[in-house]
Amino acid sequence: MQVMGIDPRDVRSEVDRPDYRVYFFESGGRSDEYHLTGAQDVAEVLNWAAASANHRRYVVYVLTDFGPGSEQPVLVRLLGRDPNDIPQS
Repeated sequence: MQVMGIDPRDVRSEVDRPDYRVYFFESGGRSDEYHLTGAQDVAEVLNWAAASANHRRYVVYVLTDFGPGSEQPVLVRLLGRDPNDIPQS
């Protein structure tokens, strides 16, 4: 991990309450996916995911469009890893 200072004025806009997606994974590759809206903050989403996991692995994403012209949403991973992903070397 690298850490560097930034100029916070380089941001175009902020989203106060973004949408999130949470994917729960079971053995055998089966998954349940949920779209969350209206959360106060990411802590609320993380708490819901942990309480709803029922011993399953899960991944939490924030949903964004990354600007004009995006035709499909973009997921930014916040926590966890999809167990079906192939590790990159």
